[in-house]
Amino acid sequence: MTGKSKNSGLNNPSNKEIEIEKLRDLNKWTRLLEHSKTLISHSRLGLLAKFSIAESIFESYLFSNPMIFSSAQPGELAKNSKTLYNHETSLDESKKLYDAEFMFKQVLEKAEDSNLPVEACILLIKLLYSQMRYDEAIKQLNNARIKQKIAEHIQNLKYYMQSKQLIQQQQALQVLTTCQSLRQMQLFAELHSIRGLCLEIKSRNEEHRRDDQDIIDSYELSSLFAIQHSLTLHQKYPNTNSPTNLNQEENLDLINPLYENAIQKAPLYYIKRGEQQMGVRKFRELLLKKNIQSITSIRQILFKKFAECLLFYVPSAKYTQISGGSEDDKRKRVYKPSNQDEEILLCLSLSQYMASKEVMLFRQKQFKQIRELTFNNAMNSLDLLLVYLAYHRSYNVLIDKFEMALKYSFEEFSIWYQYGLTLMCDQKYYKAYLVFKECIRMRPDHVTCHLLLAQIALENLLLIDESLEWCEKVHEITDQKNKKALIINGCALCLKAKLQNQYAMEINYYEKALEIFKKANSIDPTDYLSLFHIAHCNAILRQIPEAIEFVQKALKYKPDDKDSLHLFALLLTSTKNYESAHTIILKASALFEDFELYYTKIRIEEMLFGFNKSVNSILNLIVAYKQKLQNASDRALPSVSLSYPGVMSQAKNVALSIQSVDSNHSLETVALLNLQHSYKLNESIGKKVSMLLQIDRLEAKTGSIQQGQNFQQNILLIRILTLIGEFYLRHDKLIDAEMCCQEIAVLNSMSYLHIYLKGRIHEYKQEFSQAKKHYQNALSINPYHIPSLQQLSIVLCYLEDFHLAEKMIRDAISLNNSLPDSWHILARVLDYINDSQSALKCYQTCLQLEATNPIIPFTTLTRIL
Repeated sequence: MTGKSKNSGLNNPSNKEIEIEKLRDLNKWTRLLEHSKTLISHSRLGLLAKFSIAESIFESYLFSNPMIFSSAQPGELAKNSKTLYNHETSLDESKKLYDAEFMFKQVLEKAEDSNLPVEACILLIKLLYSQMRYDEAIKQLNNARIKQKIAEHIQNLKYYMQSKQLIQQQQALQVLTTCQSLRQMQLFAELHSIRGLCLEIKSRNEEHRRDDQDIIDSYELSSLFAIQHSLTLHQKYPNTNSPTNLNQEENLDLINPLYENAIQKAPLYYIKRGEQQMGVRKFRELLLKKNIQSITSIRQILFKKFAECLLFYVPSAKYTQISGGSEDDKRKRVYKPSNQDEEILLCLSLSQYMASKEVMLFRQKQFKQIRELTFNNAMNSLDLLLVYLAYHRSYNVLIDKFEMALKYSFEEFSIWYQYGLTLMCDQKYYKAYLVFKECIRMRPDHVTCHLLLAQIALENLLLIDESLEWCEKVHEITDQKNKKALIINGCALCLKAKLQNQYAMEINYYEKALEIFKKANSIDPTDYLSLFHIAHCNAILRQIPEAIEFVQKALKYKPDDKDSLHLFALLLTSTKNYESAHTIILKASALFEDFELYYTKIRIEEMLFGFNKSVNSILNLIVAYKQKLQNASDRALPSVSLSYPGVMSQAKNVALSIQSVDSNHSLETVALLNLQHSYKLNESIGKKVSMLLQIDRLEAKTGSIQQGQNFQQNILLIRILTLIGEFYLRHDKLIDAEMCCQEIAVLNSMSYLHIYLKGRIHEYKQEFSQAKKHYQNALSINPYHIPSLQQLSIVLCYLEDFHLAEKMIRDAISLNNSLPDSWHILARVLDYINDSQSALKCYQTCLQLEATNPIIPFTTLTRIL
């Protein structure tokens, strides 16, 4: 205690002195102030009462204005901290702090007690430091009494550090932290923390850097006193951790910035000095201290700092595992991290959980500052956890953390925005779409949110009209045209073009998209993405020379772009320059393991070299697929950044109408399943989408999902086997084609591709009735499968049902009128029914399309954003 009476006969003064000591121990500054005012006139306790009043005023001020340390200037407080010298401090507060400073100096001069001047000097140092008067604080640290105490503590610390046995360490710690009162122990902890901060300032200002040992000793002493103070406090006052009234400016479990600073910096300096193992050991020792409520906030900061050190400063080679626990721990099955990653994740998770529990939820004005402080603390922990989990692609865990954070994130844009990005990474697009809409409500002028909404609406939810609306809003909130918004707008129009049943409307949309892509290119002429889209639109419009010119420009600015190389190869095949196309496709397939590239390569080699060369490419395709299947779990998820040219959903590229087996595309199941949540589905595609949803659901129920395998990968394998089966039939390898059909049946016997291939086999055997039956069954599952319509029309001609054959092939042409094969079949059907004039026009159209027809349709290329 600070100045206990030696006269046991004076009971009343002694009781009042004990009450002062208790209130100081418990940091009850409001009650201490009221109690001390009644003792000012007391002859013996008057000086103590005045000291207690000054202490109460100063500590209450620090409660309302906690110290915030600067991250840029080690040792100093943040520039925006409230001091006597800025305009935020009221005149009343300034006068009270000046009075407190004067009283501390008066106690130093007049007090006869040996402890009271030391405590007054520590509080004076604390006051000077909190007001950024660093030089004066350093000067007071050289006070004779303070220097003597520091020297004693450092000597005892060395003995404690040199003690190897547990009993010796406990005895040394008891000698080191022995104090007259709990308040004195707290002040010693703050003294050493401030000394360490002041030494940091001196070290930064000196020309020759001194050894950090003095700073480490100061923080070691501060952390030892702080932890011992917390433990002793709850042992002496066990009922003090009961909930207190939030309106009171006194809270036993208040975050002490000086405690936090010392406890986290001592191990950090070891690591900074290259002693990683020592730093890690210190962190673990501190974290394994008894978990009591008053040091919970310190442990939270400690967990975060320890995780940061393990992440950024401790290499894997220098990491040491936690030593074996006690028998009691083993009996209780206490979790022990087995490697560095597990320990980092454990520390980050605990830090984030503890910080989120401490966030002030009350939004009244009087809680504003403490709410901001606790919220920023929770945000820092969440950001660090975000960096770590995002690096390891653990988006599902990260989503759970964000959902926990939403309870204290009302109108906090940054939390909602990161939550939306995480949902995108985890491919939960509809939920991400709703979250970004909420972000737009908070920040209507946020351009990136509008772009992300436009991208998700188009690429993953197939909401074309909504995507166009978001693009228009981007142009409204920006002074200039946004290049990315223009590209998304153009892609949406291209997708809309594919949904048109009338050829004139389709061409109209493609022309509009072409103009928009040219506007995007005018903003940045070196942008390969806009150049690729211009070339792609020109290719679809059969403006081949212009398309070649623009795709060459795109390859000039990005020579290794997969889609530009693929488009260039297809353009060369449309000019019948198969040798050059083969050279380009070889380069592309060497750079990228992509199914589309491999299939184009097979078709070109089949055209150039015949069967034997193509078979080798087919084997390479199968090997590539198997490698992709084996590495599926390790493969990184695609980036969601708008700057990354992510491949758009296959559903958009076939535009809900699977044009031919050559296109090798189907609706991407994940994207389609999100449509069931979309209440604003475009009416123009509603029927087709619902039909194809049923197709995919049927295949999912009857096929690969029953076998517990990845559905999308099996669909890809089915398409590969279908194309290989057709390849064998073209080269009269019936047995091999039948084996492919059997393989597909094992994967999914109800797939329309399996039924289609069976029809092709029966047609090859001239079993036309069976072939007709299978084609009709395939079309009953997928009415938009163009190869089934084409082959059914041919089979019906063999069966002399010419009118139905004409209907089937006209349906195929309505789905895609740029395929010369469809026009050729229609011409033959019309020729059979003696409509020579119409047949002649169809032959002419077929020849015109064939002149610029690529080896596989241009529309098979993916649209990239």
